[in-house]
Amino acid sequence: MRNHFAQELTRSASQKSEIFLVYGDIGNKLFDSYKEHHPGRFVNAGIAEASMISMAAGMARYGLVPVVYTINPFIYLKALEQIKLDVCYPNLPVIMVGTGGALAYSELGTTHHSLEDVGVLSNLPNLRIYVPADEQELSMCFAEALTEGTPAYIRIGKKEVEKVHDAQPNFQSTNHGLIPIRVSNNSEILLVSYGTISTEVFHAWQVLRKDTEIDFWTLPRLKPNEISEITKLITTYRVIVAVEEHRSTGGMTALLLEAASLSGAPRPELVFINSGDKFHTGLGNQNQARKSLGLDSDSIVRKVRSLV
Repeated sequence: MRNHFAQELTRSASQKSEIFLVYGDIGNKLFDSYKEHHPGRFVNAGIAEASMISMAAGMARYGLVPVVYTINPFIYLKALEQIKLDVCYPNLPVIMVGTGGALAYSELGTTHHSLEDVGVLSNLPNLRIYVPADEQELSMCFAEALTEGTPAYIRIGKKEVEKVHDAQPNFQSTNHGLIPIRVSNNSEILLVSYGTISTEVFHAWQVLRKDTEIDFWTLPRLKPNEISEITKLITTYRVIVAVEEHRSTGGMTALLLEAASLSGAPRPELVFINSGDKFHTGLGNQNQARKSLGLDSDSIVRKVRSLV
């Protein structure tokens, strides 16, 4: 996914001369093509995340569109005050891209896990929040962030290439941020997810659909969204299973609970599968971490079948 981001950035910078890359001493080879095509439009800010965000905010004040890139937990945890006061408060067009989101850097321990980002950042006014599931959603999210011209945060994965979409998705077809993966006319059960965990959900859906009528949507734009429109959608289902590589507070859990509370219709049964309210400890790669937290496709299948 990060390779695809570098390609999208390089292409977009050819069309929009205001784009300026600011990166935190990573991805040096990743951006070789960008540097070749756009010399003088990048800076390595070093391992100084707070300064990096403030630097980008200053660039944005003078007409540039800075795209800030570094390891995901560092971009929002080490620079939260600067994101709040330097970027969001003056509503500047700074696009912050965090690579290795959620448990992608699982082997490196808690310092590199980012399981609270949506919950933390959703409290900041003016900030758009995107967590694409695959490269196609990343293209869509990045394009919208550039078009909107307001603060944006995009959590991406690392080396993922698997797709969950058959065709390029489009935000223009929805005003609630949800993107259909597979939808039928008579399903009473909905699977919904965001981010790269959606590939696990997709694998689970492929198994479940053999004997269960079940729909699958993703939610790549967590903020802003029309809550009333989400309410209309989710109340058409009897059971909603929300899967997210995030803690049990904040994130999509909070969004769906708010949407359900606004409904005058009978509330759907909401089932949440997430990382819980605890730190993930121990060694292992992302797949092993997901399995230990019940976020792998087999665990999702078992959970859904227990509801049918």
